[in-house]
Amino acid sequence: PGYFKDFPLHRKQFLNALTTGKMEKIQKPLDTILQEDILNNTLPIELIRHRCASVIEAMLPYLEEEDRSRSVNVMSADTAEDMEKGLLELVQHLKLQDQSSKPEEKGSLLVNQVQEFIRKNYQDPFLNVSLIADRLNRNLSTLSHQYKDLTGHGLLEELHTVRLEAAKRLLKEGKTVRETAELTGY
Repeated sequence: PGYFKDFPLHRKQFLNALTTGKMEKIQKPLDTILQEDILNNTLPIELIRHRCASVIEAMLPYLEEEDRSRSVNVMSADTAEDMEKGLLELVQHLKLQDQSSKPEEKGSLLVNQVQEFIRKNYQDPFLNVSLIADRLNRNLSTLSHQYKDLTGHGLLEELHTVRLEAAKRLLKEGKTVRETAELTGY
């Protein structure tokens, strides 16, 4: 149906606005989501609830623990209007990052954290994107979206790239395929 096409774009715009750390940048994409994606009376309530949950998921890294627990009530509200009211209240409680630093600096900090963690832990055969997000205290979906937006490739691709580079190096050093696989987490 036609009502599915714009929400992913609206959510991405909202996510990008959150990373700027500026409340004035958040307002326009939030208004768009509320008007077009949540307060649309042609949508089934479960779809609205799903979209509300998706928006809240994007906000979770910027909310304190008590506000995170409040978000459950917002998602389970009976009407779209109640969900809108709850979302607006949650936005008022956002703990945005230092607004004096540039978004590019925040983005490169995130990329550096992820890449450093992968470089230090790629040998672990159980390392996966869920574990990366968990160890960095980030929501998996949010981290995946942000990382892909910043680098153009996903977390799993980054992990594979690091492992393959290490495997090439080890094979050139004369390690066997079995040794290389064990030493690179394969």
